[in-house]
Amino acid sequence: MDDDLKKLQEMITVLLQDVTRCYDALDNAKDEDDRRFWARTTVRAVFAAVGGSCEYLCSEALKFEIQKLEKGHVSLGTLSVLSGETYYVADDGEIRWQPIRISLKNHILFALNSYAEAHGVIHRAKKNSKGWQSLCNAIKVRDDITHPKSIKALQITPAQILDVREAFIWFHNQLAAIFREKSCDMPDYQDWLKSQ
Repeated sequence: MDDDLKKLQEMITVLLQDVTRCYDALDNAKDEDDRRFWARTTVRAVFAAVGGSCEYLCSEALKFEIQKLEKGHVSLGTLSVLSGETYYVADDGEIRWQPIRISLKNHILFALNSYAEAHGVIHRAKKNSKGWQSLCNAIKVRDDITHPKSIKALQITPAQILDVREAFIWFHNQLAAIFREKSCDMPDYQDWLKSQ
């Protein structure tokens, strides 16, 4: 196994353990105040795991894309997005860069699929599944707790937690499908939970 893949798997394992620990604490909350705290913490842990994994996937895909420069088969747009930068001409006529803004759900699909493509994997994450809809719903929950506009936004319902759980399972299983196609051992989420 190459070192980059090993580092990715180690990082994902730590993040998965954080998520699992949060879910355990949420399931064992002693009162409503404790449940609300662990619900928010769980959402944060899930999106730290997803976001951290996506950043790593993009950085790995970027390495492969840069290697294409030598062969002359490169997409400048792909390079720009993978590096997280976009360019514009300032009013002084000079080229400037700025961080690129991509919606989280689009970034997740892009990261998974760019990594898969870079590694010659056929599997592609798609938007047409129950897990994808749960991811879209979970992102709204994440947005509410990271940019709350009222106290109500901080009170996550059991249905919202279910969406967050389903979203995380979808993401994990997409990643596992890519790894398995690369002949690397990464079980589906439910199988991973049983092994813990």
